[in-house]
Amino acid sequence: MYKIVVLVLAFLVSNTSQANFISVIDFTGNNEGVEQSFDFAIDGVSVNVSAWNVNVNDNQEFENSWHQVDSNYGVYKGRTGLGVKSNEKDGVDLDGGLKESFSRDPDEGLLFEFSELVNFYGFFASELGSDDDINLSLVEFISPGVIKTTDIFVDIGSSENEDLFGIFPGVQGLAFMVWVDGKTDDVRIDDIGFTRVPEPSTLWLFALAIISITVRKKA
Repeated sequence: MYKIVVLVLAFLVSNTSQANFISVIDFTGNNEGVEQSFDFAIDGVSVNVSAWNVNVNDNQEFENSWHQVDSNYGVYKGRTGLGVKSNEKDGVDLDGGLKESFSRDPDEGLLFEFSELVNFYGFFASELGSDDDINLSLVEFISPGVIKTTDIFVDIGSSENEDLFGIFPGVQGLAFMVWVDGKTDDVRIDDIGFTRVPEPSTLWLFALAIISITVRKKA
């Protein structure tokens, strides 16, 4: 019986450690231009990245709701990472907008949707200067195309390229928005890091089943 329990515990520890291995998706490299969304996959987890707009005032109040960028524009995947092109006159970085001209220059965000529950550990933002800051929100889909965001952090910035891993100990969820709202914010997202969330209930049920079978045999 003791040996069975030890083996079961070893199985649980092994599976949990594998689930906690940090996966990193690198968005730099080839220039693939602008698409409404891009799909990436690593370690059995797929991630869809889409471009969204909103208008936030100086008091961090939302003047309107998030909406996905028109299908003619969207996510820009360039050599130095991901950005957003919202309209014909907009550049291809992830940039904040002018509050008085939302239709021409909105605040921009990149929505990362995961195929399964993950712990999101952060991202690397390049081209981040002294006037730039960046925000991260947890995203919940209310209905198709309608989202609700909960801020994780707001206005994090640096005078140099910033690796935002370690800003928080991981946030569990299925979707996250990386966004900017200042008129001087102008960055690229180079990579993201996350871990798969283990399924302890399934593992413990398996463990209990093994122990139960063993006890019955010895009875």
